[in-house]
Amino acid sequence: MKVRQLFTNRKCIVMRGAIWAWFLGPIFVFGQSGVIEGRVIDAETAAPLSRASVVIESEFSGVSTDADGHFRFTDLAAGDYYLQVRYLGYQSQTRLAVIEADEAITLDFGLIPLATALTEVVISAPETDLLEEPIPSTKIGAGQIERLAATNTAEILEEIGGVSVGRAGNWGSKPYFQGMTDSRVLLFIDGIKTTQSCPMGMDACTATIEPDMINSMDVQVGPGNAQFGSGNMGGIVSINTIGAQYQYLEEFRAEVEAVARVRSVSGSRSGLLAFKGGNKTLDFALSAGGGRHGNYKVPDPDRYTLFPNTEIPNSGFDSRWLHLHTRYRPEAGQEIALIGQIYRGENIGWPARMPETYTIIPEEKRDLLALKYRWDFNGRNFKKLEAVLGYQPMFHNMLNHVPGNTRFFGISRTDNYQSSVKAFFALGERSLFTAGVDGFVWKMNAERQTITEQGTSPFVNILNRGKLQEGGIFLLNRYLAGDRLTIDAGLRLNAVFSDARPDATGFLAGGLQDNQEIWTGNFAVLYQLNRHMAVSAGVVKGFNAATPVDRFLSAPQLDGFYHYGNPEIRPEINVSKTISWRGMKDKWSWNLTYFHNQLRDLIERRIDSTQTAPIAGLRGVKRAVNIPEAVIKGASAYLAFYITPALQSSLTISYLHGRDGQGGNLPNIAPLEFSPKVTFEHPEKNLWVSLRADLATGQHRFAPAYGEISTPAYAAFGLSGGGKITEQVELSLGISNLSNRFYRRHLNLAQLPEPGLSVFATAKVNLSVIGPSSEAPGLKGARLVTIRIEGMACQFCAKTVRERSEALPQVIQAIVHLEDGKAAVIVGRKASLEALLEAIRRAGFGAQVLSVEDYTPS
Repeated sequence: MKVRQLFTNRKCIVMRGAIWAWFLGPIFVFGQSGVIEGRVIDAETAAPLSRASVVIESEFSGVSTDADGHFRFTDLAAGDYYLQVRYLGYQSQTRLAVIEADEAITLDFGLIPLATALTEVVISAPETDLLEEPIPSTKIGAGQIERLAATNTAEILEEIGGVSVGRAGNWGSKPYFQGMTDSRVLLFIDGIKTTQSCPMGMDACTATIEPDMINSMDVQVGPGNAQFGSGNMGGIVSINTIGAQYQYLEEFRAEVEAVARVRSVSGSRSGLLAFKGGNKTLDFALSAGGGRHGNYKVPDPDRYTLFPNTEIPNSGFDSRWLHLHTRYRPEAGQEIALIGQIYRGENIGWPARMPETYTIIPEEKRDLLALKYRWDFNGRNFKKLEAVLGYQPMFHNMLNHVPGNTRFFGISRTDNYQSSVKAFFALGERSLFTAGVDGFVWKMNAERQTITEQGTSPFVNILNRGKLQEGGIFLLNRYLAGDRLTIDAGLRLNAVFSDARPDATGFLAGGLQDNQEIWTGNFAVLYQLNRHMAVSAGVVKGFNAATPVDRFLSAPQLDGFYHYGNPEIRPEINVSKTISWRGMKDKWSWNLTYFHNQLRDLIERRIDSTQTAPIAGLRGVKRAVNIPEAVIKGASAYLAFYITPALQSSLTISYLHGRDGQGGNLPNIAPLEFSPKVTFEHPEKNLWVSLRADLATGQHRFAPAYGEISTPAYAAFGLSGGGKITEQVELSLGISNLSNRFYRRHLNLAQLPEPGLSVFATAKVNLSVIGPSSEAPGLKGARLVTIRIEGMACQFCAKTVRERSEALPQVIQAIVHLEDGKAAVIVGRKASLEALLEAIRRAGFGAQVLSVEDYTPS
């Protein structure tokens, strides 16, 4: 019998049984006494879970387990019952029980401890998770990243409402989270905090990690909970460079992957070669890659036809990188990870508003060495311990061209040190508590020489041993109040110490020492209205310590002004209030969010008309100042409608409004932006096509006091598609700026147009070289596993579940039924059900086994 027929026939049998039970139930109800009983245990330790909540969904009734984990329901009529078990700190589980008249059945539950409980440094809540995250985040998976074929990491973030991007060439594009960028956006690479390498601000927080290096990204717009220290002002980006596809496999498996990408607008060529694999004891990923990106081209505004282009000089860059990530699990619940990373950027162009004012970065270096340890203890109270040690040295040089045949050559060296320890505890039955301590040190030294027609000056210190030290203690608690209300609360005490010695320029003649203690925290609640939708509200206080860039900057910038820092600058504070409504029902999916940021001592660079630029030909001088009071408020919305199982449409809208305490407009505020999108996913042939538009209204609320000008409205369109040519080869291609539109984004500080029409293509080859996946498992001893899938809302979701399942060894075939929310999976006799469930959960869906039975092919 075919799997699809078996699945359908079983469904029909259950439906016919339900109809007869509805008609005949009143006749036999007095003679029925069905019983469901069982036990709830920890799936890893087999320890009983006392006072776990067991609920029959259709009856709205529930019981708690006793001291030995037992539960019992009596006096049940014949029929189908879904039992859901919830226990704090564990993955909830739902199973089907079918009772005949006067039947007693036993149903045991083994709950899996949450792998990412409450406050991982790596945020892991997908958009579809309505139950667990009062402060929501968005996950961008590997497949979505590959489809975008982005030139730099910042471009990937454009998919998220509330995030805009300002371009500074192909390399230096900056993400703006609710009007904030650079040090206000906290960036983690595999849990390690990453900063800028240049005291002149000549790089973005996302600049030294390329799209090819990324497996997934977790993004939170707005401040997060109290575990995060300085930089938690605008948002959080957590980048993961390795997945979890091997850590539940019994047998060792290894693969080779090769990816090549091209983009016509800049003659870009990039790619990677990776060797990765593992099993439940050890996994690894060794990869290398790089790219060469030329100057990008834009439509000629005077001859606006399809193909003529003009080139933006000094907008290209070259790069190469090497990455090693290995994890060893000596026993269940313990993991030791070692991470090594090398990034090199070369000949990086940084174009400016004035053609004679631009920067070339000959070398940009970032290394990463980190050691991480995790122990999932899962005791009665003590649940988990995590420790991290990280070191990131960075190097950056630049050749800064200014009017009058004058050049500045600068060198900066930065060292970042990080350590943290976190412990997770269960306080009673409904409270999960986290305590942690962390430390971070940012050291920077920079020097510069002047090159003129008369000669070259000696190097002088422009930032002499600058140091930013931060230490924090934080406490977090998640409390489940009933079955529908989740409450998060956190508190953090931060001590920040800044130090710098006098420099040779006289800019910092007396040196600097500054100590500050800052309290931050969060309080957020999520209320589950029903199984389809939830509302959440929160108040979070985030802050950003003044960085060496804010204090000691002294250089001309993209906007044509000479910028000065301010050694006496104070730290920024953001008290953010947010409310959101999100859910999924029928063919609709939505997430509506409103936020209000009350800012104190916001650091901005304002025009100082009393000063004259030290270099002739520049527009003037800007100096870093604290704005005592300011407000940024706005809203974002995501709305999706599934026209057919294969065809879906979506719309992302974002609106910001920023004012300072004197009623003036704040800079870096994007206009009203729309991103409608239509995607077709073929349910069986692994083909997809997507049409997307990016639209923005004109920005007339600009900030002239900060050098901004008004920008006009624009609309740009992109078309892309692709699919699997074979099981090992995948191809995608597309066209961006389809109409070859000449336009400029408001956040492009150099006021340069965006790239014109570009054709891009990606080819990916994945070959299994070691392990059971190289041979298909036989049907002898095969089993049919029926799984309930939670969170699927479109055919792309169903395709993702199928692909993740069939990628596992010993999985022969997977049939996913979107309408029923179920999957029928044929597996070999050596298959690991735990690995199958985990693969689906790692894709962002809930998964519970409904039945397992022998499979006999027809």
